Amino acid sequence: ANRAAELDDQAALRRLYYYLVATVGLTIFTVGLVLLLTTILSLPSIQPDQLATDWYRGRVSVAATLIVVGYPIWLGHWSHQQRLTTDPAIARAERTALWRRIYLYAVLFATVLAVLVDAATALYQILLVALGETAPPSLLENVRTPLSVIAVTALVLLYHVRTLQGDVAAGAGDVTQVGPALAV
Repeated sequence: ANRAAELDDQAALRRLYYYLVATVGLTIFTVGLVLLLTTILSLPSIQPDQLATDWYRGRVSVAATLIVVGYPIWLGHWSHQQRLTTDPAIARAERTALWRRIYLYAVLFATVLAVLVDAATALYQILLVALGETAPPSLLENVRTPLSVIAVTALVLLYHVRTLQGDVAAGAGDVTQVGPALAV
């Protein structure tokens, strides 16, 4: 019995490590994608003095660095945990693990919050232009960051929602009926 408890503790620590590092990698990767998309959306309003100071090149290099560093960190740790969910001997334990649920729900919470806040910000900027409070040429400049955040985090949200749905669906097939079936 002590050996089984020890193995469970080791598995929990492994999960904690892999999901924490996956969270850090996903955050770095997401920030890099948002920065890159924001930079691309700023091209129509870029000023010649910004090109002279390598503003554009600096932003692209920072975004590329974040993407190149964050993606392998997230993918390596996340795919390791995902492979474990396909092993029939431990799939159920992995899919229902506390740290996996915390990771998935934390990502869902953060992405939903980001989408809602940035959608409200973009809508506010659009209403300012519609009501004549802000000049229309600055609309893209004012909404490029919120739109970038919405686009990137919506994709992250969609992927993780599908993962969570897969976990729930896989768990639904494992449920055994405890009591008699009730006919309605």
